[in-house]
Amino acid sequence: MGTDKGRIEFNASDKSGATALFTAARMGQRHLVKYLLQLPSVDTKIKNSSEFLQRGLLFYAVMGGDEAILHEVLPYTDVKGVNWRDHYGMTPLAVAVARKNYRTVEILLRDPMVNFEQDYNRDILGRSLLWWARSTGDEELEETLVQEALHRSISLDDDEVPVFDTRGP
Repeated sequence: MGTDKGRIEFNASDKSGATALFTAARMGQRHLVKYLLQLPSVDTKIKNSSEFLQRGLLFYAVMGGDEAILHEVLPYTDVKGVNWRDHYGMTPLAVAVARKNYRTVEILLRDPMVNFEQDYNRDILGRSLLWWARSTGDEELEETLVQEALHRSISLDDDEVPVFDTRGP
């Protein structure tokens, strides 16, 4: 973090765009997250969308996997932030599925702002939420996504595994 005449700049970011708050959320530092959120000068938004990874506060909280931190940061997250796609096209929901964080997936699915549409939640390689769930081998997680799709009347294609041509140009 940078200093200016003895003043700590909590909104300074590293090359990936992570501020002290974002890093504390990713590292599971509950007390620090709570403290930083109380500071009026701390920015909860992505400082610069041109930063390399383009990950927001909720994204880092999901990466950290701490349920208490997730509940702390959700009130500071708008519809854009809850559905933010990073440099790789991953959303916070997709990250929770890929990391097999069942409780985080449940919490995010209960949030009415979360976009559950399968095409929206595909990363840049075409991998969907269902693909990520299957790749983890977690049948309960896969069933949760299928049930959510049925509840929302959303179709989930069964041919979810992307096919890549590795022969080159």
